[in-house]
Amino acid sequence: MADIYGEPQVQVWRRSFNVPPPAIEPNNPYYGAIRNNPKFRHIAEKDFPLTETLETTMQRVVPEWTDTIIPEVRAGKKVLVVAHGTSLRGLVKHIQGTMEFKLLEELLCLNQ
Repeated sequence: MADIYGEPQVQVWRRSFNVPPPAIEPNNPYYGAIRNNPKFRHIAEKDFPLTETLETTMQRVVPEWTDTIIPEVRAGKKVLVVAHGTSLRGLVKHIQGTMEFKLLEELLCLNQ
């Protein structure tokens, strides 16, 4: 994308909270592979996201954090979080905003 839009614009998309990159076009060679992935089959065509920002990533990831991961950690279970940089940045932003630092330390194994 940098060769089309320039590196500065790509950095804006990568580091902004709610500035989306251009949407993927249905004729993009990767679109079919993404859309037909079994993980996404439950999403209606009209609801399928064609672009994503840190804000929309957080809307997707934070409920999983709140409803699944936190209860498991609080129950004394060890939880492995495997994620990409954007979702982790979103989680850190959420945790910092909600002051869940102790739980973050537990998840990152900083307290050992």
